[in-house]
Amino acid sequence: MKSKSWCSPGQLLVLMLARIVLTIAIGLAATSLLSPSILARAQCPANPNPETWFVSSTADPARADGTRAGPLSTLREAVRCAGVGTTIRVLGSDRKPLVGGIFLKKGQRLLGEWNRAGEARPRITTAEGDAVVLADDNEVAGLHIEVANGAAVFGDNVTGAHLHDLVITRLLEAPMMRLDPSLCSRVVTDGTFDTTASVVRGCNGLMQPRRKGAIVLIADGRDGHPVVEHTIHHTTIKDVETKDRKNLWSVGIGIQVAGNASATVVIEDSSLAGMVSACCTFIQPTCTSSRRVARKSTYAAAR
Repeated sequence: MKSKSWCSPGQLLVLMLARIVLTIAIGLAATSLLSPSILARAQCPANPNPETWFVSSTADPARADGTRAGPLSTLREAVRCAGVGTTIRVLGSDRKPLVGGIFLKKGQRLLGEWNRAGEARPRITTAEGDAVVLADDNEVAGLHIEVANGAAVFGDNVTGAHLHDLVITRLLEAPMMRLDPSLCSRVVTDGTFDTTASVVRGCNGLMQPRRKGAIVLIADGRDGHPVVEHTIHHTTIKDVETKDRKNLWSVGIGIQVAGNASATVVIEDSSLAGMVSACCTFIQPTCTSSRRVARKSTYAAAR
């Protein structure tokens, strides 16, 4: 007589869970074989014109395909779905702003739509950290950017930024963040300051991470950009009114170079008010006369 094999209810449950886990593991393994670009495309809507993506804070996610008629509802989704060198158009809304904290790709253009005839610019707000982080050759224009404790626009070892027709203000009064410690790392070798190993493009004069400004552009030539060029036009920057300097931007427009970098930044027809220092240039003490910062400035500074 053949013996019968049987499982208790507990054993059956274990076997079922094992099968579920195995199925999930197989699915994850198959997913890991897909490249990040394929996964990103799979998660993005089928925009018939992928060179231009529209985004609106009042968009209906159920109808969103990235077109003007069906804009995306978040900036992060728009930046993720838009490719290198594409345009992201921000549609205006009086009801609520879009959330910032975005990292642009190379050559992307972030453009707010407004008619210049008294119409309010589309708003981007960020309650923590930087609102817009630049890559190379970005254009950012036609927006009202509000931040609490970070930079409205931040660029680290990038070139080709074209910033214009912006309004930059503080969302609320808060202690201003400092640049990341990795941007201000002092190395001493055999008792001597090591200029090669040290990273100082984010340091202040005390060799500490600098407090952030409204627009911060730093460079030291380590990432292949020994010459950095930017333009800033028709931009208004206004800080909160407070007597506590720690709650103010350290600078309205801060351009800081170190190492082997040189920078040319053209600033025209812009207004800066309220921050500790209006504009514009900080050069690290490790720089020599061959490392230059040039700027053409026509701006109005007020306190």
